[in-house]
Amino acid sequence: MERWGRFVGHGNIWWDKDANHYKNLWCDSMAGCTLATSKMDGDKKWTMDMPGEYQGKKMATTINGSMSDDGNSMHEDFMQSLDGAPATKTMTIDYKRVGRAMATKQAARSKWIPSPTC
Repeated sequence: MERWGRFVGHGNIWWDKDANHYKNLWCDSMAGCTLATSKMDGDKKWTMDMPGEYQGKKMATTINGSMSDDGNSMHEDFMQSLDGAPATKTMTIDYKRVGRAMATKQAARSKWIPSPTC
């Protein structure tokens, strides 16, 4: 990260009933802000498509994510294509709840909405 400086990002997600999928606004210190769409596959898997730009070229990012059965961990694979090139896996992030924030199995049954965080 040192060559690009400190990375900061923030996302918001909401349900678009007319489009019948989630929409996301993601802003970060590398690429600015972009709108994305997310579709759920059941209640523990999702795909997010995020068009954007990087150094003046079109960047397409697809994030495939999943939630553990107990709700205490998430896994996301990032695939990116720069300027129409074939997509390549650029990053994997594994998230895990810790300490008192640890969800119980009963709480994990509630509706959970994924949101990318850094």
